[in-house]
Amino acid sequence: MGQNHGALKISKGGKDIPNAHARATYCDFDLSLTEIYKDLISLGFRDVFVAPDILNAKANENFDALLSQSELLRNYVLEYVKSHNDFPFGPFTSCIRRLFLPRLDVDIDYGCGLGKTTFAVDFRGDIYPCHRHSSNEDQKMGNVFGEFRENNQVYTSEKCKTCWSRYSCTHGCSYNDHELTGSTSMKNDYWCRYSQKLTELSLALCSQLSEKQLMNIMAIKPVLIDNNN
Repeated sequence: MGQNHGALKISKGGKDIPNAHARATYCDFDLSLTEIYKDLISLGFRDVFVAPDILNAKANENFDALLSQSELLRNYVLEYVKSHNDFPFGPFTSCIRRLFLPRLDVDIDYGCGLGKTTFAVDFRGDIYPCHRHSSNEDQKMGNVFGEFRENNQVYTSEKCKTCWSRYSCTHGCSYNDHELTGSTSMKNDYWCRYSQKLTELSLALCSQLSEKQLMNIMAIKPVLIDNNN
Protein backbone atom coordinates (compact mmCIF):
# COMPACT_ATOMS: atom_id res chain seq x y z
CA MET A 1 0.00 0.00 0.00
CA GLY A 2 1.12 3.54 -0.60
CA GLN A 3 -0.02 6.80 -2.11
CA ASN A 4 -3.21 6.26 -4.13
CA HIS A 5 -3.21 2.67 -2.89
CA GLY A 6 -6.15 3.10 -0.53
CA ALA A 7 -8.04 0.32 -2.29
CA LEU A 8 -7.76 -1.96 0.71
CA LYS A 9 -11.43 -2.98 0.95
CA ILE A 10 -12.29 -3.98 4.48
CA SER A 11 -15.86 -3.25 5.55
CA LYS A 12 -15.28 -0.08 7.55
CA GLY A 13 -11.74 -1.34 8.22
CA GLY A 14 -10.62 -1.39 11.82
CA LYS A 15 -13.67 0.65 12.83
CA ASP A 16 -15.58 -2.62 13.16
CA ILE A 17 -12.81 -4.00 15.38
CA PRO A 18 -11.85 -1.17 17.80
CA ASN A 19 -8.66 -2.85 19.02
CA ALA A 20 -7.41 -4.03 15.62
CA HIS A 21 -3.76 -3.41 14.77
CA ALA A 22 -2.33 -3.23 11.23
CA ARG A 23 1.06 -4.64 10.24
CA ALA A 24 2.42 -3.81 6.78
CA THR A 25 5.67 -4.28 4.89
CA TYR A 26 7.17 -1.29 3.10
CA CYS A 27 8.71 -2.57 -0.15
CA ASP A 28 9.07 0.44 -2.45
CA PHE A 29 10.79 3.32 -0.69
CA ASP A 30 9.77 5.75 -3.43
CA LEU A 31 6.17 5.55 -2.24
CA SER A 32 5.04 7.93 0.49
CA LEU A 33 5.37 6.25 3.88
CA THR A 34 3.21 8.99 5.35
CA GLU A 35 0.37 8.23 2.94
CA ILE A 36 0.52 4.55 3.87
CA TYR A 37 0.03 5.48 7.53
CA LYS A 38 -2.75 7.90 6.64
CA ASP A 39 -4.55 5.21 4.61
CA LEU A 40 -4.39 2.61 7.37
CA ILE A 41 -5.23 5.02 10.18
CA SER A 42 -8.25 6.26 8.21
CA LEU A 43 -9.56 2.68 8.20
CA GLY A 44 -9.77 2.85 11.98
CA PHE A 45 -6.82 0.73 13.07
CA ARG A 46 -5.74 1.47 16.63
CA ASP A 47 -2.08 0.88 15.89
CA VAL A 48 -0.17 0.80 12.61
CA PHE A 49 3.26 -0.76 12.24
CA VAL A 50 4.96 -0.50 8.84
CA ALA A 51 8.29 -2.35 8.65
CA PRO A 52 10.80 -1.89 5.80
CA ASP A 53 11.59 -4.80 3.49
CA ILE A 54 15.33 -5.02 4.11
CA LEU A 55 15.79 -7.96 1.70
CA ASN A 56 14.31 -6.16 -1.28
CA ALA A 57 17.34 -5.73 -3.56
CA LYS A 58 15.84 -2.82 -5.48
CA ALA A 59 14.89 -1.10 -2.24
CA ASN A 60 18.40 -1.49 -0.88
CA GLU A 61 19.77 0.41 -3.87
CA ASN A 62 17.56 3.31 -2.80
CA PHE A 63 17.94 2.89 0.95
CA ASP A 64 18.52 6.59 1.62
CA ALA A 65 14.93 7.13 0.44
CA LEU A 66 13.72 5.08 3.43
CA LEU A 67 15.51 7.41 5.82
CA SER A 68 14.04 10.45 4.04
CA GLN A 69 10.54 8.95 4.14
CA SER A 70 11.00 8.31 7.87
CA GLU A 71 11.84 11.98 8.37
CA LEU A 72 8.65 13.00 6.55
CA LEU A 73 6.65 10.56 8.66
CA ARG A 74 8.02 12.18 11.82
CA ASN A 75 6.70 15.54 10.58
CA TYR A 76 3.27 14.01 10.01
CA VAL A 77 3.29 12.47 13.51
CA LEU A 78 3.85 15.92 15.01
CA GLU A 79 0.93 17.31 13.01
CA TYR A 80 -1.27 14.37 14.01
CA VAL A 81 -0.75 14.65 17.78
CA LYS A 82 -1.83 18.30 17.76
CA SER A 83 -5.43 17.31 17.09
CA HIS A 84 -5.66 13.68 18.25
CA ASN A 85 -5.42 11.98 21.63
CA ASP A 86 -4.14 8.67 20.28
CA PHE A 87 -0.71 7.69 18.95
CA PRO A 88 -1.13 4.90 16.36
CA PHE A 89 2.49 4.86 15.18
CA GLY A 90 3.83 1.46 16.17
CA PRO A 91 7.56 1.84 15.37
CA PHE A 92 7.84 5.09 17.32
CA THR A 93 5.77 3.73 20.21
CA SER A 94 8.00 0.67 20.51
CA CYS A 95 11.21 2.69 20.28
CA ILE A 96 10.10 5.26 22.88
CA ARG A 97 9.13 2.49 25.28
CA ARG A 98 12.49 0.79 24.87
CA LEU A 99 14.24 4.10 25.49
CA PHE A 100 12.49 4.95 28.75
CA LEU A 101 10.96 1.81 30.27
CA PRO A 102 12.93 -0.92 32.09
CA ARG A 103 13.50 -4.08 30.10
CA LEU A 104 11.90 -7.19 31.54
CA ASP A 105 13.17 -9.43 28.75
CA VAL A 106 16.92 -8.95 29.27
CA ASP A 107 17.65 -12.47 28.01
CA ILE A 108 15.94 -11.82 24.66
CA ASP A 109 18.13 -10.33 21.92
CA TYR A 110 15.35 -9.82 19.37
CA GLY A 111 12.12 -7.98 19.95
CA CYS A 112 10.28 -10.89 18.34
CA GLY A 113 11.47 -13.28 21.08
CA LEU A 114 13.34 -15.44 18.55
CA GLY A 115 13.94 -18.90 20.02
CA LYS A 116 12.87 -17.75 23.48
CA THR A 117 9.18 -16.93 23.33
CA THR A 118 8.63 -17.56 19.61
CA PHE A 119 9.02 -20.91 17.86
CA ALA A 120 7.98 -22.63 14.64
CA VAL A 121 7.13 -26.30 14.11
CA ASP A 122 7.17 -27.74 10.59
CA PHE A 123 5.12 -30.67 9.24
CA ARG A 124 7.79 -33.16 10.47
CA GLY A 125 7.59 -31.82 14.02
CA ASP A 126 11.00 -30.15 13.75
CA ILE A 127 11.31 -27.06 15.94
CA TYR A 128 12.94 -23.82 14.81
CA PRO A 129 13.35 -20.41 16.49
CA CYS A 130 10.94 -18.84 13.95
CA HIS A 131 9.04 -19.69 10.78
CA ARG A 132 11.58 -17.98 8.53
CA HIS A 133 14.33 -20.32 9.75
CA SER A 134 12.27 -23.44 9.01
CA SER A 135 14.28 -26.08 7.07
CA ASN A 136 17.54 -24.39 8.10
CA GLU A 137 19.27 -27.32 9.82
CA ASP A 138 21.74 -25.03 11.56
CA GLN A 139 18.83 -23.44 13.42
CA LYS A 140 16.97 -26.63 14.31
CA MET A 141 16.18 -26.86 18.02
CA GLY A 142 14.82 -30.39 18.15
CA ASN A 143 11.60 -32.22 17.43
CA VAL A 144 8.24 -32.43 19.23
CA PHE A 145 8.62 -36.22 19.33
CA GLY A 146 12.19 -36.17 20.60
CA GLU A 147 14.81 -34.03 22.27
CA PHE A 148 14.45 -30.27 22.55
CA ARG A 149 17.47 -28.10 23.16
CA GLU A 150 17.38 -24.54 24.41
CA ASN A 151 18.40 -21.90 21.91
CA ASN A 152 21.73 -20.56 23.19
CA GLN A 153 22.86 -18.93 19.98
CA VAL A 154 24.19 -15.39 20.10
CA TYR A 155 22.38 -13.27 17.52
CA THR A 156 24.08 -9.96 18.20
CA SER A 157 27.46 -8.95 16.80
CA GLU A 158 30.44 -7.33 18.48
CA LYS A 159 29.55 -3.95 17.01
CA CYS A 160 26.20 -4.08 18.84
CA LYS A 161 28.10 -3.74 22.14
CA THR A 162 29.42 -0.31 21.24
CA CYS A 163 26.53 1.02 19.15
CA TRP A 164 24.98 4.16 20.65
CA SER A 165 21.53 2.85 19.71
CA ARG A 166 21.92 -0.61 21.24
CA TYR A 167 19.41 -0.13 24.06
CA SER A 168 16.60 1.02 21.78
CA CYS A 169 17.28 -1.44 18.94
CA THR A 170 15.09 -4.49 18.31
CA HIS A 171 18.01 -5.99 16.33
CA GLY A 172 15.78 -6.46 13.31
CA CYS A 173 15.47 -9.97 11.91
CA SER A 174 18.09 -12.71 12.25
CA TYR A 175 16.89 -14.33 9.02
CA ASN A 176 17.62 -11.10 7.16
CA ASP A 177 21.04 -10.99 8.80
CA HIS A 178 21.74 -14.55 7.66
CA GLU A 179 20.63 -13.84 4.10
CA LEU A 180 22.65 -10.62 3.80
CA THR A 181 25.79 -11.49 5.78
CA GLY A 182 25.84 -15.31 5.77
CA SER A 183 25.66 -15.42 9.56
CA THR A 184 22.99 -14.92 12.23
CA SER A 185 25.60 -13.32 14.50
CA MET A 186 26.47 -10.56 12.02
CA LYS A 187 24.25 -7.51 11.70
CA ASN A 188 23.36 -6.19 8.26
CA ASP A 189 24.19 -2.52 7.76
CA TYR A 190 20.78 -1.69 6.34
CA TRP A 191 18.99 -2.52 9.57
CA CYS A 192 21.63 -0.73 11.66
CA ARG A 193 21.13 2.49 9.70
CA TYR A 194 17.35 2.23 9.88
CA SER A 195 17.33 1.44 13.61
CA GLN A 196 19.65 4.33 14.42
CA LYS A 197 17.45 6.67 12.37
CA LEU A 198 14.35 5.46 14.20
CA THR A 199 16.01 6.15 17.56
CA GLU A 200 17.12 9.60 16.40
CA LEU A 201 13.59 10.49 15.23
CA SER A 202 11.98 9.06 18.37
CA LEU A 203 14.20 11.21 20.58
CA ALA A 204 13.34 14.25 18.47
CA LEU A 205 9.65 13.43 18.86
CA CYS A 206 9.96 13.11 22.63
CA SER A 207 11.38 16.61 22.87
CA GLN A 208 8.22 17.99 21.22
CA LEU A 209 5.58 15.91 22.99
CA SER A 210 3.95 16.86 26.27
CA GLU A 211 4.50 14.87 29.44
CA LYS A 212 0.93 13.60 29.24
CA GLN A 213 1.41 12.44 25.64
CA LEU A 214 4.60 10.60 26.57
CA MET A 215 2.92 8.93 29.52
CA ASN A 216 0.09 7.78 27.26
CA ILE A 217 2.57 6.36 24.74
CA MET A 218 4.35 4.47 27.53
CA ALA A 219 1.00 3.42 29.05
CA ILE A 220 1.92 4.95 32.40
CA LYS A 221 -0.87 6.10 34.68
CA PRO A 222 -0.26 9.43 36.45
CA VAL A 223 0.87 9.05 40.04
CA LEU A 224 -1.32 10.91 42.51
CA ILE A 225 0.89 13.13 44.65
CA ASP A 226 -0.13 14.03 48.18
CA ASN A 227 0.93 17.67 48.50
CA ASN A 228 0.61 17.44 52.28
CA ASN A 229 3.66 15.20 52.48
